[in-house]
Amino acid sequence: VLNTNKLQLSEENGLHILVLSQYDAKVLIHRVFPTTAYGMSLGIIPLLHSIAPGRILVMAVKNDAGLNLSKPIRNYFKTMGAQQSHNLPYHGYFAWISTVGGSVLAEGIINDSSGDLGFILSPVHIQVQVPLMEPESCRSSLVGPLEVARSQFCQRYDGYGDLCACFEQTPLQIPT
Repeated sequence: VLNTNKLQLSEENGLHILVLSQYDAKVLIHRVFPTTAYGMSLGIIPLLHSIAPGRILVMAVKNDAGLNLSKPIRNYFKTMGAQQSHNLPYHGYFAWISTVGGSVLAEGIINDSSGDLGFILSPVHIQVQVPLMEPESCRSSLVGPLEVARSQFCQRYDGYGDLCACFEQTPLQIPT
């Protein structure tokens, strides 16, 4: 079970995206998109699209990301199962935990776009237990030294799409 109390976001403002291993909850990717600046969110969709299915995805807004999240990004959140986060207003904050290609496990949002509620810069609290998988549950049918190296690489890194997919991996050698 993943203990999210151990996850620490950096001091940077914007949209934080963490990708965790579904086997041991190690952080594989931690990217911050400073969405207070126009155009800085362009890499969000390619990053989310490149994550291997089954990984644990954690997203959180620190100090307003709603200003420059484009409609395509918001729509992409919706296709990933967002119930609220795609409607994030200016001065809105959210936290979201899901499995890539699976279900949204938790989603929380604070909407204080007017500032009248006094929630500006307030944290979003969500609590969820994420069951971890056994490493043996993802065994490739491919064998050989290159596949061992691939497995070791994919246990440490993500963002390489089908190269690190659990099933139907991209072949490392193309038959001639």
